[in-house]
Amino acid sequence: MAVIEEDYMSQITRKYQFLRAGKGVVFNSNGQIGGLFYNSQLKPDTLAKMAEGLNHFLEYFYHTDSEKYENIGRWMFLKILNINQDIRNILLPDIETYNSNYVNNRDLLIDKYILPEQFILDYICEYVQHCSKVDVDESEATTEITLRNVDCAVLHTLTVVIKFTYILTTQIRADKKYEEVLGDYIDKILYNIIKTSQKYFDYKGDFDLDDEHNHIINFMYELYKREWTKQNTAFQLKFEEIGRDVVKLSLTSMIKIFTSLRKYVPSLIDMDNPKYKLTPETKTSNVYWTIDKDWTEFGLVNKNIIGYIRITTNEIIKRQDSKSVVANVNLPDFIQDVSSDESYVHKEHALYYDKKKFMYENTKKNTVNIFTEAIKTLDEMDKDNTVNTDILNDFSIAKTHVLNRYILNKILLALTGDCRIYVDQLGVFSKFFLLLFYEKVKRDPHLEFMQKILQCMTMTPTHTCMYSYDEIREAMNKYHINDIDPKVFALLMPVYAKNGYSVYPDLLDVVDFFIFMANPSRIRNLIYPERYEVMEMTPRYKRDREANKYEKPLLDKVVEVINNGFKPSA
Repeated sequence: MAVIEEDYMSQITRKYQFLRAGKGVVFNSNGQIGGLFYNSQLKPDTLAKMAEGLNHFLEYFYHTDSEKYENIGRWMFLKILNINQDIRNILLPDIETYNSNYVNNRDLLIDKYILPEQFILDYICEYVQHCSKVDVDESEATTEITLRNVDCAVLHTLTVVIKFTYILTTQIRADKKYEEVLGDYIDKILYNIIKTSQKYFDYKGDFDLDDEHNHIINFMYELYKREWTKQNTAFQLKFEEIGRDVVKLSLTSMIKIFTSLRKYVPSLIDMDNPKYKLTPETKTSNVYWTIDKDWTEFGLVNKNIIGYIRITTNEIIKRQDSKSVVANVNLPDFIQDVSSDESYVHKEHALYYDKKKFMYENTKKNTVNIFTEAIKTLDEMDKDNTVNTDILNDFSIAKTHVLNRYILNKILLALTGDCRIYVDQLGVFSKFFLLLFYEKVKRDPHLEFMQKILQCMTMTPTHTCMYSYDEIREAMNKYHINDIDPKVFALLMPVYAKNGYSVYPDLLDVVDFFIFMANPSRIRNLIYPERYEVMEMTPRYKRDREANKYEKPLLDKVVEVINNGFKPSA
Protein backbone atom coordinates (compact mmCIF):
# COMPACT_ATOMS: atom_id res chain seq x y z
CA MET A 1 0.00 0.00 0.00
CA ALA A 2 1.24 3.46 -0.84
CA VAL A 3 1.52 6.08 1.83
CA ILE A 4 -0.34 9.23 0.84
CA GLU A 5 1.10 12.41 2.31
CA GLU A 6 -1.57 14.48 4.05
CA ASP A 7 -0.30 17.83 2.81
CA TYR A 8 -1.22 16.84 -0.74
CA MET A 9 -4.55 15.26 0.20
CA SER A 10 -7.68 17.30 -0.22
CA GLN A 11 -10.54 17.39 2.26
CA ILE A 12 -12.66 16.07 -0.59
CA THR A 13 -12.18 12.51 -1.83
CA ARG A 14 -13.75 11.23 -5.06
CA LYS A 15 -14.43 7.65 -6.03
CA TYR A 16 -11.71 7.98 -8.66
CA GLN A 17 -8.78 10.27 -7.93
CA PHE A 18 -5.08 10.72 -8.73
CA LEU A 19 -2.87 11.41 -5.72
CA ARG A 20 0.77 12.25 -5.14
CA ALA A 21 2.42 9.62 -2.96
CA GLY A 22 5.98 10.43 -1.89
CA LYS A 23 8.03 10.54 -5.10
CA GLY A 24 5.28 9.01 -7.17
CA VAL A 25 1.66 9.13 -8.28
CA VAL A 26 -1.07 6.62 -7.40
CA PHE A 27 -4.69 6.15 -8.41
CA ASN A 28 -7.50 5.77 -5.90
CA SER A 29 -10.28 3.55 -7.17
CA ASN A 30 -13.07 3.47 -4.59
CA GLY A 31 -10.59 3.04 -1.75
CA GLN A 32 -8.19 0.71 -3.62
CA ILE A 33 -4.82 2.31 -4.30
CA GLY A 34 -3.13 1.37 -7.56
CA GLY A 35 0.48 2.43 -7.84
CA LEU A 36 1.60 4.07 -11.07
CA PHE A 37 5.18 4.85 -10.04
CA TYR A 38 6.95 5.56 -6.75
CA ASN A 39 10.51 6.72 -7.49
CA SER A 40 10.29 9.71 -9.81
CA GLN A 41 12.97 12.40 -9.96
CA LEU A 42 10.32 15.06 -10.53
CA LYS A 43 9.77 17.79 -7.96
CA PRO A 44 6.85 17.28 -5.53
CA ASP A 45 5.11 20.33 -6.97
CA THR A 46 5.32 18.88 -10.49
CA LEU A 47 3.91 15.55 -9.31
CA ALA A 48 1.05 17.34 -7.52
CA LYS A 49 0.23 19.46 -10.60
CA MET A 50 0.27 16.37 -12.81
CA ALA A 51 -2.19 14.60 -10.50
CA GLU A 52 -4.47 17.63 -10.17
CA GLY A 53 -4.45 18.23 -13.93
CA LEU A 54 -5.80 14.71 -14.45
CA ASN A 55 -8.24 15.16 -11.57
CA HIS A 56 -9.77 18.22 -13.26
CA PHE A 57 -10.37 16.05 -16.33
CA LEU A 58 -12.14 13.52 -14.07
CA GLU A 59 -14.00 16.27 -12.23
CA TYR A 60 -15.66 17.51 -15.42
CA PHE A 61 -17.24 14.11 -16.07
CA TYR A 62 -18.03 13.62 -12.36
CA HIS A 63 -20.40 16.58 -12.64
CA THR A 64 -21.60 16.16 -16.24
CA ASP A 65 -21.67 12.47 -17.24
CA SER A 66 -21.56 9.73 -14.59
CA GLU A 67 -21.33 6.93 -17.18
CA LYS A 68 -18.19 8.36 -18.81
CA TYR A 69 -16.78 9.08 -15.34
CA GLU A 70 -17.15 5.38 -14.48
CA ASN A 71 -15.65 4.36 -17.83
CA ILE A 72 -12.53 6.45 -17.19
CA GLY A 73 -12.12 5.19 -13.62
CA ARG A 74 -12.47 1.51 -14.55
CA TRP A 75 -10.18 1.95 -17.57
CA MET A 76 -7.49 3.55 -15.43
CA PHE A 77 -7.58 0.87 -12.71
CA LEU A 78 -7.50 -1.99 -15.26
CA LYS A 79 -4.63 -0.23 -17.01
CA ILE A 80 -2.61 -0.23 -13.80
CA LEU A 81 -3.31 -3.93 -13.22
CA ASN A 82 -2.29 -4.86 -16.78
CA ILE A 83 0.90 -2.77 -16.65
CA ASN A 84 2.02 -4.30 -13.35
CA GLN A 85 1.22 -7.79 -14.66
CA ASP A 86 3.25 -7.23 -17.84
CA ILE A 87 6.16 -5.88 -15.81
CA ARG A 88 6.15 -8.96 -13.56
CA ASN A 89 5.72 -11.48 -16.38
CA ILE A 90 7.80 -9.90 -19.14
CA LEU A 91 10.30 -7.32 -17.91
CA LEU A 92 11.39 -8.60 -14.48
CA PRO A 93 12.49 -12.08 -15.69
CA ASP A 94 14.58 -10.41 -18.40
CA ILE A 95 16.27 -8.14 -15.85
CA GLU A 96 16.97 -10.94 -13.37
CA THR A 97 18.57 -13.18 -15.98
CA TYR A 98 20.22 -10.34 -17.90
CA ASN A 99 18.14 -11.36 -20.89
CA SER A 100 19.00 -9.41 -24.03
CA ASN A 101 15.30 -9.27 -24.90
CA TYR A 102 14.75 -6.74 -22.12
CA VAL A 103 15.25 -3.65 -24.28
CA ASN A 104 13.06 -4.97 -27.10
CA ASN A 105 10.30 -6.04 -24.70
CA ARG A 106 10.49 -2.71 -22.90
CA ASP A 107 10.02 -0.85 -26.19
CA LEU A 108 7.12 -3.14 -27.14
CA LEU A 109 5.37 -2.40 -23.84
CA ILE A 110 5.95 1.33 -24.27
CA ASP A 111 4.30 1.06 -27.69
CA LYS A 112 1.43 -0.89 -26.11
CA TYR A 113 0.63 1.60 -23.35
CA ILE A 114 1.80 5.06 -24.46
CA LEU A 115 -1.29 5.94 -26.52
CA PRO A 116 -4.62 6.13 -24.65
CA GLU A 117 -7.49 4.21 -26.21
CA GLN A 118 -9.66 6.00 -28.73
CA PHE A 119 -12.61 6.48 -26.40
CA ILE A 120 -10.33 8.14 -23.80
CA LEU A 121 -9.01 10.46 -26.52
CA ASP A 122 -12.60 11.31 -27.43
CA TYR A 123 -13.36 12.09 -23.78
CA ILE A 124 -10.29 14.35 -23.54
CA CYS A 125 -11.34 16.30 -26.66
CA GLU A 126 -14.85 16.68 -25.26
CA TYR A 127 -13.40 17.92 -21.97
CA VAL A 128 -11.18 20.48 -23.74
CA GLN A 129 -14.11 21.61 -25.89
CA HIS A 130 -16.25 22.47 -22.84
CA CYS A 131 -13.54 23.67 -20.44
CA SER A 132 -11.59 26.06 -22.67
CA LYS A 133 -11.56 29.84 -22.62
CA VAL A 134 -11.35 30.90 -26.27
CA ASP A 135 -9.62 34.28 -26.03
CA VAL A 136 -7.04 34.48 -28.85
CA ASP A 137 -7.49 37.31 -31.35
CA GLU A 138 -6.73 35.41 -34.55
CA SER A 139 -6.24 38.61 -36.54
CA GLU A 140 -2.85 38.91 -34.81
CA ALA A 141 -1.71 35.79 -36.68
CA THR A 142 -0.93 38.02 -39.67
CA THR A 143 1.41 40.27 -37.73
CA GLU A 144 3.19 37.99 -35.29
CA ILE A 145 4.00 34.37 -34.59
CA THR A 146 0.95 33.01 -32.80
CA LEU A 147 -1.59 30.19 -32.75
CA ARG A 148 -5.22 29.92 -33.73
CA ASN A 149 -7.79 29.00 -31.10
CA VAL A 150 -8.13 25.54 -32.63
CA ASP A 151 -4.34 25.03 -32.28
CA CYS A 152 -4.60 25.97 -28.61
CA ALA A 153 -7.36 23.38 -28.20
CA VAL A 154 -5.09 20.71 -29.72
CA LEU A 155 -2.26 21.71 -27.37
CA HIS A 156 -4.60 21.66 -24.36
CA THR A 157 -5.61 18.14 -25.39
CA LEU A 158 -1.93 17.32 -25.60
CA THR A 159 -1.38 18.51 -22.01
CA VAL A 160 -3.80 15.83 -20.78
CA VAL A 161 -2.45 13.13 -23.10
CA ILE A 162 1.14 13.91 -22.04
CA LYS A 163 0.18 13.36 -18.39
CA PHE A 164 -1.31 9.97 -19.26
CA THR A 165 1.69 8.94 -21.38
CA TYR A 166 4.03 9.84 -18.54
CA ILE A 167 2.23 7.98 -15.76
CA LEU A 168 1.52 4.92 -17.92
CA THR A 169 5.09 4.44 -19.17
CA THR A 170 7.27 5.50 -16.23
CA GLN A 171 7.61 2.02 -14.72
CA ILE A 172 8.09 0.44 -18.13
CA ARG A 173 10.71 2.71 -19.63
CA ALA A 174 13.15 2.31 -16.68
CA ASP A 175 16.44 3.97 -17.70
CA LYS A 176 15.02 5.27 -20.99
CA LYS A 177 14.38 9.00 -20.66
CA TYR A 178 10.83 10.22 -21.12
CA GLU A 179 12.00 12.88 -23.59
CA GLU A 180 13.49 10.13 -25.75
CA VAL A 181 10.24 8.17 -25.63
CA LEU A 182 8.15 11.22 -26.43
CA GLY A 183 10.45 12.16 -29.31
CA ASP A 184 9.74 8.77 -30.90
CA TYR A 185 5.96 9.10 -30.56
CA ILE A 186 5.13 12.81 -30.62
CA ASP A 187 4.10 12.92 -34.28
CA LYS A 188 1.87 9.88 -33.87
CA ILE A 189 0.32 11.41 -30.73
CA LEU A 190 -0.34 14.74 -32.48
CA TYR A 191 -1.82 13.03 -35.54
CA ASN A 192 -4.19 10.98 -33.35
CA ILE A 193 -5.24 14.06 -31.38
CA ILE A 194 -5.87 16.18 -34.48
CA LYS A 195 -7.74 13.39 -36.27
CA THR A 196 -10.02 12.91 -33.24
CA SER A 197 -10.42 16.64 -32.58
CA GLN A 198 -12.11 17.22 -35.94
CA LYS A 199 -15.38 16.07 -34.34
CA TYR A 200 -15.06 18.51 -31.41
CA PHE A 201 -13.09 21.61 -32.40
CA ASP A 202 -13.98 24.40 -34.82
CA TYR A 203 -11.76 23.95 -37.87
CA LYS A 204 -12.71 26.76 -40.22
CA GLY A 205 -12.64 25.78 -43.88
CA ASP A 206 -11.38 22.50 -45.30
CA PHE A 207 -9.75 20.11 -42.81
CA ASP A 208 -6.40 18.58 -43.78
CA LEU A 209 -4.66 16.41 -41.22
CA ASP A 210 -1.14 17.09 -42.47
CA ASP A 211 -1.73 20.84 -42.72
CA GLU A 212 -3.08 21.04 -39.17
CA HIS A 213 -0.15 19.00 -37.84
CA ASN A 214 2.37 21.14 -39.71
CA HIS A 215 0.75 24.34 -38.46
CA ILE A 216 1.64 23.47 -34.86
CA ILE A 217 5.13 22.15 -35.69
CA ASN A 218 5.91 25.24 -37.77
CA PHE A 219 4.73 27.49 -34.94
CA MET A 220 7.14 25.77 -32.54
CA TYR A 221 9.96 26.13 -35.08
CA GLU A 222 9.26 29.76 -36.01
CA LEU A 223 8.90 30.78 -32.36
CA TYR A 224 12.23 29.18 -31.48
CA LYS A 225 13.87 30.65 -34.58
CA ARG A 226 12.65 34.15 -33.70
CA GLU A 227 13.87 33.99 -30.11
CA TRP A 228 17.12 32.33 -31.19
CA THR A 229 17.88 35.03 -33.76
CA LYS A 230 17.50 37.67 -31.06
CA GLN A 231 20.74 36.33 -29.56
CA ASN A 232 24.18 37.63 -30.42
CA THR A 233 24.79 37.06 -34.14
CA ALA A 234 28.45 36.12 -33.72
CA PHE A 235 27.45 33.54 -31.16
CA GLN A 236 24.92 32.02 -33.58
CA LEU A 237 27.57 31.70 -36.27
CA LYS A 238 29.80 29.77 -33.90
CA PHE A 239 26.96 27.39 -33.16
CA GLU A 240 26.30 26.88 -36.84
CA GLU A 241 29.97 26.29 -37.59
CA ILE A 242 29.91 23.16 -35.45
CA GLY A 243 26.69 21.91 -37.01
CA ARG A 244 24.27 22.97 -34.25
CA ASP A 245 21.79 24.77 -36.48
CA VAL A 246 18.48 26.30 -35.49
CA VAL A 247 16.46 23.41 -36.97
CA LYS A 248 18.06 20.82 -34.70
CA LEU A 249 17.89 23.09 -31.69
CA SER A 250 14.21 23.90 -32.32
CA LEU A 251 13.24 20.23 -32.60
CA THR A 252 15.02 19.48 -29.33
CA SER A 253 13.31 22.47 -27.74
CA MET A 254 9.89 21.33 -28.96
CA ILE A 255 10.25 17.91 -27.31
CA LYS A 256 11.36 19.58 -24.06
CA ILE A 257 8.38 21.92 -24.13
CA PHE A 258 5.91 19.13 -24.83
CA THR A 259 7.50 17.11 -22.02
CA SER A 260 7.01 20.02 -19.61
CA LEU A 261 3.26 20.03 -20.36
CA ARG A 262 2.92 17.28 -17.74
CA LYS A 263 2.91 20.05 -15.12
CA TYR A 264 0.51 22.31 -17.00
CA VAL A 265 -2.73 22.69 -15.01
CA PRO A 266 -6.08 24.43 -15.49
CA SER A 267 -5.77 28.06 -14.45
CA LEU A 268 -8.16 30.62 -13.00
CA ILE A 269 -10.50 31.87 -15.72
CA ASP A 270 -11.32 35.19 -14.05
CA MET A 271 -8.09 36.69 -12.76
CA ASP A 272 -10.08 39.21 -10.71
CA ASN A 273 -12.06 36.55 -8.86
CA PRO A 274 -12.23 37.92 -5.27
CA LYS A 275 -12.49 34.41 -3.83
CA TYR A 276 -8.79 33.84 -4.51
CA LYS A 277 -7.56 37.37 -3.80
CA LEU A 278 -6.94 37.24 -0.06
CA THR A 279 -4.96 40.50 -0.14
CA PRO A 280 -4.57 43.28 -2.72
CA GLU A 281 -1.05 41.95 -3.36
CA THR A 282 -2.17 38.34 -3.96
CA LYS A 283 -1.23 37.13 -7.47
CA THR A 284 -4.12 35.02 -8.67
CA SER A 285 -2.00 33.91 -11.63
CA ASN A 286 -0.23 31.52 -9.25
CA VAL A 287 -3.49 29.85 -8.22
CA TYR A 288 -4.25 26.54 -9.90
CA TRP A 289 -7.08 24.09 -9.47
CA THR A 290 -7.18 21.46 -6.71
CA ILE A 291 -10.12 19.22 -5.95
CA ASP A 292 -11.41 21.40 -3.11
CA LYS A 293 -11.96 24.33 -5.50
CA ASP A 294 -14.89 24.99 -7.86
CA TRP A 295 -13.95 23.27 -11.12
CA THR A 296 -16.04 25.71 -13.20
CA GLU A 297 -13.85 28.64 -12.11
CA PHE A 298 -10.76 27.01 -13.63
CA GLY A 299 -10.22 26.10 -17.23
CA LEU A 300 -7.88 25.77 -20.19
CA VAL A 301 -7.14 29.36 -21.19
CA ASN A 302 -5.85 29.68 -24.76
CA LYS A 303 -3.69 32.75 -24.11
CA ASN A 304 -2.11 30.94 -21.15
CA ILE A 305 -0.94 27.96 -23.21
CA ILE A 306 0.67 30.32 -25.76
CA GLY A 307 2.32 32.29 -22.95
CA TYR A 308 3.50 29.08 -21.31
CA ILE A 309 5.15 27.87 -24.53
CA ARG A 310 6.82 31.24 -25.16
CA ILE A 311 8.20 31.49 -21.62
CA THR A 312 9.42 27.87 -21.68
CA THR A 313 11.09 28.42 -25.06
CA ASN A 314 13.01 31.43 -23.76
CA GLU A 315 14.05 29.55 -20.63
CA ILE A 316 15.41 26.69 -22.74
CA ILE A 317 17.40 29.12 -24.91
CA LYS A 318 18.81 30.89 -21.85
CA ARG A 319 19.92 27.63 -20.20
CA GLN A 320 21.33 26.37 -23.47
CA ASP A 321 23.34 29.51 -24.12
CA SER A 322 24.67 29.81 -20.58
CA LYS A 323 26.18 26.35 -20.79
CA SER A 324 27.75 26.83 -24.19
CA VAL A 325 31.38 27.70 -24.67
CA VAL A 326 32.34 27.84 -28.30
CA ALA A 327 35.90 28.68 -29.36
CA ASN A 328 36.68 31.33 -31.94
CA VAL A 329 37.22 29.80 -35.35
CA ASN A 330 37.91 31.05 -38.86
CA LEU A 331 37.70 29.38 -42.22
CA PRO A 332 41.34 28.33 -42.73
CA ASP A 333 41.75 27.06 -39.20
CA PHE A 334 38.40 25.35 -39.25
CA ILE A 335 39.04 23.49 -42.45
CA GLN A 336 42.36 22.23 -41.16
CA ASP A 337 41.52 21.60 -37.55
CA VAL A 338 38.60 20.91 -35.27
CA SER A 339 37.06 22.88 -32.44
CA SER A 340 33.93 21.02 -31.25
CA ASP A 341 34.03 18.60 -28.35
CA GLU A 342 33.00 15.63 -30.49
CA SER A 343 35.58 16.48 -33.08
CA TYR A 344 38.27 16.73 -30.44
CA VAL A 345 37.44 13.20 -29.36
CA HIS A 346 37.89 11.94 -32.90
CA LYS A 347 41.14 13.84 -33.20
CA GLU A 348 42.43 12.17 -30.07
CA HIS A 349 41.15 8.88 -31.42
CA ALA A 350 43.31 9.32 -34.51
CA LEU A 351 46.34 10.32 -32.47
CA TYR A 352 45.90 7.26 -30.32
CA TYR A 353 46.35 4.99 -33.31
CA ASP A 354 49.26 6.95 -34.67
CA LYS A 355 51.49 8.59 -32.06
CA LYS A 356 53.55 10.27 -34.76
CA LYS A 357 50.44 12.10 -36.00
CA PHE A 358 50.83 10.70 -39.48
CA MET A 359 47.24 9.63 -39.91
CA TYR A 360 45.82 12.81 -38.44
CA GLU A 361 48.07 15.11 -40.45
CA ASN A 362 47.27 13.16 -43.60
CA THR A 363 43.56 13.48 -42.84
CA LYS A 364 43.91 17.25 -42.56
CA LYS A 365 45.56 17.40 -45.97
CA ASN A 366 42.89 15.17 -47.50
CA THR A 367 40.15 17.33 -45.98
CA VAL A 368 41.55 20.45 -47.61
CA ASN A 369 42.04 18.62 -50.92
CA ILE A 370 38.56 17.12 -51.21
CA PHE A 371 36.95 20.39 -50.13
CA THR A 372 38.97 22.35 -52.70
CA GLU A 373 38.01 19.88 -55.42
CA ALA A 374 34.33 20.10 -54.49
CA ILE A 375 34.34 23.92 -54.62
CA LYS A 376 36.20 23.86 -57.94
CA THR A 377 33.62 21.48 -59.40
CA LEU A 378 30.73 23.65 -58.19
CA ASP A 379 32.38 26.70 -59.76
CA GLU A 380 32.66 24.91 -63.09
CA MET A 381 28.98 23.89 -62.89
CA ASP A 382 28.00 27.46 -62.04
CA LYS A 383 29.40 29.09 -65.18
CA ASP A 384 25.83 29.73 -66.37
CA ASN A 385 24.64 30.69 -62.83
CA THR A 386 22.52 27.56 -62.44
CA VAL A 387 23.84 26.45 -59.04
CA ASN A 388 21.51 27.62 -56.28
CA THR A 389 23.87 28.32 -53.37
CA ASP A 390 21.00 29.72 -51.29
CA ILE A 391 19.86 26.14 -50.78
CA LEU A 392 22.86 25.60 -48.47
CA ASN A 393 20.81 27.24 -45.72
CA ASP A 394 18.12 24.59 -46.18
CA PHE A 395 20.47 21.64 -45.68
CA SER A 396 20.55 20.31 -42.14
CA ILE A 397 23.55 18.21 -41.11
CA ALA A 398 22.16 17.49 -37.68
CA LYS A 399 22.02 13.82 -36.68
CA THR A 400 18.22 14.11 -36.57
CA HIS A 401 18.24 14.54 -40.36
CA VAL A 402 19.15 10.92 -41.06
CA LEU A 403 18.82 11.27 -44.84
CA ASN A 404 21.35 14.10 -45.15
CA ARG A 405 23.78 12.48 -42.75
CA TYR A 406 23.50 9.21 -44.68
CA ILE A 407 24.21 10.95 -48.00
CA LEU A 408 27.11 12.93 -46.54
CA ASN A 409 28.69 9.88 -44.94
CA LYS A 410 28.35 7.88 -48.14
CA ILE A 411 30.01 10.65 -50.18
CA LEU A 412 32.95 10.96 -47.80
CA LEU A 413 33.33 7.19 -47.57
CA ALA A 414 33.39 6.95 -51.35
CA LEU A 415 35.98 9.72 -51.69
CA THR A 416 38.21 8.99 -48.70
CA GLY A 417 37.37 5.59 -47.21
CA ASP A 418 36.39 7.28 -43.90
CA CYS A 419 33.65 9.66 -42.82
CA ARG A 420 33.56 10.30 -39.05
CA ILE A 421 36.73 12.36 -38.81
CA TYR A 422 36.07 14.14 -42.12
CA VAL A 423 32.54 15.12 -41.09
CA ASP A 424 33.90 16.62 -37.89
CA GLN A 425 36.75 18.44 -39.60
CA LEU A 426 34.49 19.90 -42.29
CA GLY A 427 31.72 20.89 -39.89
CA VAL A 428 29.17 23.20 -41.53
CA PHE A 429 31.27 23.28 -44.72
CA SER A 430 30.25 19.68 -45.38
CA LYS A 431 27.01 21.20 -46.71
CA PHE A 432 28.92 21.97 -49.91
CA PHE A 433 29.21 18.21 -50.55
CA LEU A 434 25.44 17.92 -50.14
CA LEU A 435 25.04 20.78 -52.60
CA LEU A 436 27.38 19.05 -55.07
CA PHE A 437 25.42 15.81 -54.75
CA TYR A 438 22.13 17.70 -55.09
CA GLU A 439 23.19 19.46 -58.30
CA LYS A 440 24.70 16.33 -59.85
CA VAL A 441 21.57 14.24 -59.24
CA LYS A 442 19.26 17.04 -60.40
CA ARG A 443 21.09 17.25 -63.74
CA ASP A 444 21.25 13.49 -64.39
CA PRO A 445 18.21 12.27 -66.41
CA HIS A 446 18.88 8.67 -65.33
CA LEU A 447 18.31 9.59 -61.67
CA GLU A 448 14.81 10.99 -61.99
CA PHE A 449 13.62 8.57 -59.26
CA MET A 450 15.71 10.54 -56.74
CA GLN A 451 14.03 13.91 -57.34
CA LYS A 452 11.65 13.54 -54.37
CA ILE A 453 14.65 12.60 -52.23
CA LEU A 454 16.37 15.83 -53.26
CA GLN A 455 13.29 17.72 -52.11
CA CYS A 456 13.43 15.95 -48.74
CA MET A 457 17.06 17.02 -48.31
CA THR A 458 15.90 20.62 -47.90
CA MET A 459 13.03 19.88 -45.50
CA THR A 460 12.65 18.99 -41.84
CA PRO A 461 12.08 15.32 -40.97
CA THR A 462 9.23 14.39 -38.66
CA HIS A 463 8.96 11.21 -36.59
CA THR A 464 6.23 9.70 -38.75
CA CYS A 465 6.80 7.09 -41.46
CA MET A 466 3.88 6.37 -43.80
CA TYR A 467 4.97 2.75 -44.32
CA SER A 468 4.73 -0.11 -41.86
CA TYR A 469 7.78 -2.17 -40.94
CA ASP A 470 6.21 -5.14 -42.73
CA GLU A 471 5.86 -3.16 -45.96
CA ILE A 472 9.46 -1.99 -45.70
CA ARG A 473 10.69 -5.52 -44.95
CA GLU A 474 8.80 -6.90 -47.97
CA ALA A 475 10.33 -4.31 -50.31
CA MET A 476 13.82 -4.92 -48.91
CA ASN A 477 13.50 -8.69 -49.29
CA LYS A 478 12.34 -8.25 -52.88
CA TYR A 479 15.67 -6.57 -53.71
CA HIS A 480 17.76 -8.79 -51.41
CA ILE A 481 18.61 -6.06 -48.89
CA ASN A 482 19.31 -8.07 -45.77
CA ASP A 483 21.97 -6.06 -43.94
CA ILE A 484 19.74 -3.41 -42.37
CA ASP A 485 16.80 -3.50 -39.98
CA PRO A 486 13.46 -2.16 -41.34
CA LYS A 487 13.22 0.17 -38.31
CA VAL A 488 16.56 1.72 -39.27
CA PHE A 489 15.62 1.85 -42.96
CA ALA A 490 12.42 3.70 -42.02
CA LEU A 491 14.54 6.58 -40.66
CA LEU A 492 15.42 7.50 -44.25
CA MET A 493 11.83 8.01 -45.27
CA PRO A 494 9.73 9.86 -42.68
CA VAL A 495 7.28 12.60 -43.56
CA TYR A 496 9.23 15.80 -44.29
CA ALA A 497 7.76 19.25 -43.59
CA LYS A 498 8.56 22.83 -44.59
CA ASN A 499 6.51 26.05 -44.59
CA GLY A 500 3.26 24.27 -43.95
CA TYR A 501 3.89 21.72 -46.73
CA SER A 502 4.73 18.05 -46.22
CA VAL A 503 5.94 15.21 -48.47
CA TYR A 504 7.28 11.72 -48.11
CA PRO A 505 9.37 9.70 -50.60
CA ASP A 506 8.03 6.61 -52.36
CA LEU A 507 9.16 3.36 -50.73
CA LEU A 508 10.49 1.78 -53.94
CA ASP A 509 12.31 4.99 -54.85
CA VAL A 510 14.08 4.90 -51.48
CA VAL A 511 15.00 1.25 -52.08
CA ASP A 512 16.48 2.18 -55.49
CA PHE A 513 18.27 5.12 -53.87
CA PHE A 514 19.71 2.81 -51.18
CA ILE A 515 20.95 0.35 -53.80
CA PHE A 516 22.53 3.20 -55.76
CA MET A 517 24.31 4.55 -52.68
CA ALA A 518 25.54 1.09 -51.67
CA ASN A 519 28.10 1.16 -54.50
CA PRO A 520 30.86 3.72 -53.75
CA SER A 521 31.99 3.74 -57.39
CA ARG A 522 28.55 5.00 -58.45
CA ILE A 523 28.88 7.95 -56.07
CA ARG A 524 32.41 8.74 -57.29
CA ASN A 525 31.25 8.47 -60.89
CA LEU A 526 28.26 10.72 -60.21
CA ILE A 527 30.40 13.48 -58.69
CA TYR A 528 33.50 13.12 -60.88
CA PRO A 529 32.40 11.21 -64.02
CA GLU A 530 35.56 12.15 -65.93
CA ARG A 531 37.75 10.50 -63.28
CA TYR A 532 35.95 7.39 -62.08
CA GLU A 533 34.04 4.63 -63.79
CA VAL A 534 31.27 2.52 -62.26
CA MET A 535 32.44 -0.87 -61.09
CA GLU A 536 30.47 -3.91 -59.99
CA MET A 537 30.36 -4.57 -56.28
CA THR A 538 31.21 -8.23 -56.77
CA PRO A 539 32.98 -8.48 -60.17
CA ARG A 540 33.07 -11.90 -61.79
CA TYR A 541 36.49 -11.23 -63.24
CA LYS A 542 39.67 -9.61 -61.97
CA ARG A 543 40.04 -5.95 -62.82
CA ASP A 544 42.18 -5.70 -65.96
CA ARG A 545 42.69 -1.97 -66.39
CA GLU A 546 45.34 0.45 -65.23
CA ALA A 547 44.58 3.19 -62.72
CA ASN A 548 43.76 6.45 -64.48
CA LYS A 549 45.73 9.68 -64.09
CA TYR A 550 43.65 10.76 -61.14
CA GLU A 551 43.83 7.50 -59.26
CA LYS A 552 47.47 6.60 -59.92
CA PRO A 553 49.16 9.29 -57.76
CA LEU A 554 46.97 8.33 -54.83
CA LEU A 555 47.67 4.60 -55.23
CA ASP A 556 51.40 5.27 -55.58
CA LYS A 557 51.31 7.34 -52.39
CA VAL A 558 49.50 4.57 -50.52
CA VAL A 559 52.06 2.00 -51.63
CA GLU A 560 54.90 4.34 -50.62
CA VAL A 561 53.47 4.89 -47.16
CA ILE A 562 52.94 1.16 -46.65
CA ASN A 563 56.48 0.35 -47.75
CA ASN A 564 57.78 3.05 -45.40
CA GLY A 565 56.05 1.45 -42.44
CA PHE A 566 53.65 4.41 -42.02
CA LYS A 567 56.55 6.65 -40.99
CA PRO A 568 56.10 10.34 -41.79
CA SER A 569 58.15 11.68 -44.66
CA ALA A 570 60.88 14.17 -43.87
